[in-house]
Amino acid sequence: MVEIGNFIFSLEKYVDAFLDVSQDRTKEALRLFPNALTVHYGDSITNAKFALQSLSRLERKYQSLQFATPKKLFARQENLGELYSQLSDSFSTLCIGNERSANQVSEEQVSALSEYLLNVCRIRLKLLTFYTMMIEKETLLYCSAKGLRSGLIELQNSFLGSKNLLDSVFSPVTVVIKRELELLVSLLDAQFYISNLHFLNALLCLRSLSKIIKDGIVSSSSSPRTNLSPLFSWLLRFRNTLLAKFSLYWFNILHGVGPSEDLDYCLAKENPDLVLRLRSFTSRPDVSYVSLFFDAQLQDFAYLGHSYVAPVAVGNSPTGVESLPPILTIPPEAHPFPADDVSVIMTKICSVLSLDASEQPRRILSFFDAKIHKTFFLAKIEPRIYLVSVCPKNQLGNAQISSFLNRIGDAMQLIDISRALRPA
Repeated sequence: MVEIGNFIFSLEKYVDAFLDVSQDRTKEALRLFPNALTVHYGDSITNAKFALQSLSRLERKYQSLQFATPKKLFARQENLGELYSQLSDSFSTLCIGNERSANQVSEEQVSALSEYLLNVCRIRLKLLTFYTMMIEKETLLYCSAKGLRSGLIELQNSFLGSKNLLDSVFSPVTVVIKRELELLVSLLDAQFYISNLHFLNALLCLRSLSKIIKDGIVSSSSSPRTNLSPLFSWLLRFRNTLLAKFSLYWFNILHGVGPSEDLDYCLAKENPDLVLRLRSFTSRPDVSYVSLFFDAQLQDFAYLGHSYVAPVAVGNSPTGVESLPPILTIPPEAHPFPADDVSVIMTKICSVLSLDASEQPRRILSFFDAKIHKTFFLAKIEPRIYLVSVCPKNQLGNAQISSFLNRIGDAMQLIDISRALRPA
């Protein structure tokens, strides 16, 4: 018969095996778990060990990004959301099966175990909904970062605010969930600040992300049985993309404040290498330059020193050309633009200010100006940022240019990140 002290020991063994890649360690750990505890599973009453093993199996699938059902004819159909919901119902019925086994575990411990497991299922269901939205709407990450972040903050506060008798036992599981929530919130913060050109806030977010990620990597490497999960690798890829966007949007500034060799060294290590890809693109004979324009007037907050402000518009809303300043030009020597280019670009951008940047498939506005013999390609990349490619002669039939702009747009708009959540 298992004593109360051994109940805690059995839980610790279970938690230690919870994220292991092998189910065998979980089964071995659950041999120590008291048989007295039962749950309702469907229409039957079964041993709680079955539900605990199922929870561990679902966590492995969750960490492996198996959020959506593979679209294959003979693929095994399994919906993680439904399974977590079913387990949640089961854990709410957790109880001591008979009075003769009451000395195996206390009622307080059973109640605490039920409460914690219910909370885990609730968090996982909420996060599954979040990831499913990313899969179903690829543009959600960059166009709704602020709203998504608010929902995750509420979830984070509710999870961290709950106190439980078994908190110390389940601490490793709590750390994994807490780190995931912290990363998601900081990633969405960084996307919002980068897309609105808040230099200091974006930099602080990226620094915070690096610390959380470093702690996660150190934690994983400390266990010989645990490698970086596909989920953690996806979060790392998300951070790397935001870092590349930061380098791209502030390239004109970074290019002028230090040795070009140092900047080139850092850019070469980025993945995706947005700046280097644009450099390579503009080295083609059929491309003159690429530029990003920022809508400095479209904002609902006061001008601050750590965000972008047109130099002549400090304290006031920008007007005229200053309302759509170029924040990036590759190659840099292409700036300042010819006056004719500025006139055409400003006119075309103003004609698509109301365009929904999240529209899919992406709309690339292409037009040839016969007067100056140049072709312009324009795409709205973020709610406040426009990508413009200027090419010599008539390039309207050049599918390679449109194809490149779509590929670079998928990276900048985090669409590649959303697609990485899809099942293979």
